[in-house]
Amino acid sequence: MKDPQPAAEDPGGRMEDGTPTAPLRSGRKRGTAERTVQVSLRLPASWVALLRQRALAAASVEDAMITPQDIVRRMIAEALKPDP
Repeated sequence: MKDPQPAAEDPGGRMEDGTPTAPLRSGRKRGTAERTVQVSLRLPASWVALLRQRALAAASVEDAMITPQDIVRRMIAEALKPDP
């Protein structure tokens, strides 16, 4: 899966529960993607159910297909942002 690429004209936002929403973008050029590494996590089934709910909510807000993996990626990206 591709990581969200911030768009200058659309900074994204947050859902009511604080989950970050991805900015809208219109594709990426080859070679602009950051190198990725796959990580495997074993999550409790109850967490996956909550991630699915957040993905459905984000999908309705963004009018796009959002997966539970996208939600986890957004949460990690938000947590790794440098402190202001």
